[in-house]
Amino acid sequence: MNMKTLIAHFRQNLHFYVALICIACVPCLVQAIEPIATLGQRPPEKHAFLTDQTILRVPYLGPNFQIVDRETGKIIDEFGNRTRGSDIVFSPNATHLATLDYSSASKSTTVNIWDVNTQEQISEWEIGHRTEIAAFSPTHLLFATTYNNEIHLWNWQTGELVGTMAGNRRKREPCYVVKELNGNGIAKYCSRPETNDDMVFTPDGKHLIVASKRPDIELWDVEARQLVGHFEGHTGNWVDGLAISPDGIYLASFESKSDLVYMWDIATRQLLWREPIDETRISDVVFSANSQHLYAADKNVYIWDVKSGQQIDTFGNDFMALQQMILSPDGKTMLLQYDGSFWWGGVIELWKTETRQQLKVFTDFVGGVPKLSPDGQTMVTVDSNFIKVWDIPSQHIRFLISGFYFFEKGVAISPDSKRIAYSKYPWVEVADIQTGNVEAQYRDHFGLLDHASFSSSGKWLAGVNEWGYLFLFDVGNPKEIHRVRINFQLNWPNDFYQVAFSENDEYMAASARTGARNNYQYWILLWKRKGDNFEFQYKWETPEHSGSSYSSLAFASPDDGSTVLAASSKNSETRIWKILPQNAHLVNTLMAAAEPIHFSPDNRYLFTDRYRELQIWDWQTSRPIKYPSIPDYRGISQDGSILVSEDEIGRYLIWDAKNLFLTLPYPVEPKGKQFVTLGQIKRNQLLQNFPNPFNPETWIPFQLVDESHVTIRIYTPTGKLVRSLSPGILSAGEDAMIKVNL
Repeated sequence: MNMKTLIAHFRQNLHFYVALICIACVPCLVQAIEPIATLGQRPPEKHAFLTDQTILRVPYLGPNFQIVDRETGKIIDEFGNRTRGSDIVFSPNATHLATLDYSSASKSTTVNIWDVNTQEQISEWEIGHRTEIAAFSPTHLLFATTYNNEIHLWNWQTGELVGTMAGNRRKREPCYVVKELNGNGIAKYCSRPETNDDMVFTPDGKHLIVASKRPDIELWDVEARQLVGHFEGHTGNWVDGLAISPDGIYLASFESKSDLVYMWDIATRQLLWREPIDETRISDVVFSANSQHLYAADKNVYIWDVKSGQQIDTFGNDFMALQQMILSPDGKTMLLQYDGSFWWGGVIELWKTETRQQLKVFTDFVGGVPKLSPDGQTMVTVDSNFIKVWDIPSQHIRFLISGFYFFEKGVAISPDSKRIAYSKYPWVEVADIQTGNVEAQYRDHFGLLDHASFSSSGKWLAGVNEWGYLFLFDVGNPKEIHRVRINFQLNWPNDFYQVAFSENDEYMAASARTGARNNYQYWILLWKRKGDNFEFQYKWETPEHSGSSYSSLAFASPDDGSTVLAASSKNSETRIWKILPQNAHLVNTLMAAAEPIHFSPDNRYLFTDRYRELQIWDWQTSRPIKYPSIPDYRGISQDGSILVSEDEIGRYLIWDAKNLFLTLPYPVEPKGKQFVTLGQIKRNQLLQNFPNPFNPETWIPFQLVDESHVTIRIYTPTGKLVRSLSPGILSAGEDAMIKVNL
């Protein structure tokens, strides 16, 4: 008789019922599968203080504006309706906001004005072009926008065009030029800017100050709608940021490519002082509430005395990619928003401005490439500027690592799930995955880490740096760094891409490329361990493996005692070779796949990623396996316990993979079974019966969260009870098994 597992009824501390329905050879889909945890929150795009205790926040994804508590970061209220990708402009005191939604089809911008206090939409109108920058007047119902060479004024309550500014504007520059003094005079460097243009009204609403891809800052008379003068003296020709002091006396400005801060007298348009900060660039400037101090920031915040131009102090955490710096109405709290720059992410910090002490740091914003530890207890997300280590049981971040531009592949987790390796320019670090304490540093001019992999024993760490060199580290001896030996010449710089180790560190394999331009050849290279060294064995040619962004390598040790290697590629097939003494024998070819790929703990299946959809293969028969579909799949732990995907707004969904794959034809169990507990999320587990199909008997394994009385009930497809078995009271966490004869 064929058999299918379908229903599991559970009543905590009372009874545990298992229902089995006989219908087909392969178990059916488990219905109504839900994630067991959700990690992270939507990343913010922009902030404004409403009061000293509440903040208006606009998330990157999601249709609503959020009002959050300053102390906890919790959402107090949500309102509004925003189109994804629309630009946001706040009024000076955040009493109103505008959404600017550009349509490429109609070549127009739809403007929506919202009253933040009443949470009501005030008006909606269209502008017949794409707005470049915009600003609210602090004193009138005026909304200024720019396009090409024109500045327009609108009544934001009615959407009526009030007028257009007139004046002989200086020519827009095609690129950003920085002038630097050197021994031969002035040198010019042309590059693209990194920040947007800026426009701001003076506090009395009488003037509009504009910095817009021109060599100098413009001063406009709002009532006369005339250009009345320029602030001249910037070394570059694109001024990227402006701030006006609350008393309306001073103007601060900066260029994104420069480390210089400029202070101006607005009434006379005279440059009062120009000073550098101790960093290579500036991202934002803001005045203190009493107009006495100026804050300028990129990685850290620098404080100047406005009148004298003397630097007073500095504070910060040396984070990268500052997106926004704002002050609370009382000027005592500063919010710093740092962007992850790769699928959002980032960090929010709150600081006391008077004592330069950190109040809060909020890190649980989703973004980056997720990686699961082998035991499924830790998730690491990597973006351009931050590595975040998430504790899956508690659903919180354990610690944060920041540094100079991480590559999304430059992180590895040790096989015992106790260590993490990553690139922190200019060296490679190995840290405790629970605490973040650095255990080893490799400082030998390695550069940035583009790919990394621990050996199966954890003794070795292989890394490919940004120039394509392959290195081998002895984890226990940081001073031992080896260039891996090969017996033929590769090209520089992009030689190696991926690296992987087999069980017991017997083999190491790496993918590589030779040739030039459109005449490339792609290879897999194999080394065999002898003592504490890896000796090169042989190489074989493969189809294109797409470079390090999409290719992946994975070893397996089937039951026959052989060693196989799988190599994936987004643009060509996934191939599986058997490793022989003198060569590699191709045993199977599957559909193309991208990273991550790896074998199941029992080596029966190959898990691959095809366009962010999980594909499971019985790789020895080339048979795709049916299973409950999980959209936006991002990875599965090596022990097969936890799977991670993303929801529609980028949050991480954690799935009980064992429960998810109960329907697989064979059990997927790690070597040394572990009972998975995720914080308060606990579940009894009905595991795969075996053998299946069966005749005349089968075994039904299960595990319990709490000590319980267990009853097994078996039903026909029509719901008729055919067998009831009761082994009595069983202890929690034990592997239990019932034999059924049919």
